[in-house]
Amino acid sequence: MTTSYFNKDKPGSDVAVSVEGDAILLGAHSPDTVRMPDNDAFGDFAGQHVRVDLTFDSACPNRKHAHVITHHALAAGDDAGAFFVAECPADGFLWYRDRT
Repeated sequence: MTTSYFNKDKPGSDVAVSVEGDAILLGAHSPDTVRMPDNDAFGDFAGQHVRVDLTFDSACPNRKHAHVITHHALAAGDDAGAFFVAECPADGFLWYRDRT
């Protein structure tokens, strides 16, 4: 059995295209994993595929927006908090931490 990865280019879309470009996934609302940005701010998780623990709808983390969007709680974090990604139609994929 092989693992296939899909890219969701448009936040909020339920359509994703395989990395190889040979398949389309419909109903891609809640992914199994997401690829963390390749950025030092994500420490050891940078560029890694991490499991999605929970998908939920809530207010946009950009306080200038009044819309409700999809968020994904990730199975990645450290002493500074857990990682989340939100799918904002205006600003794209917004990465943030829960610092509570």
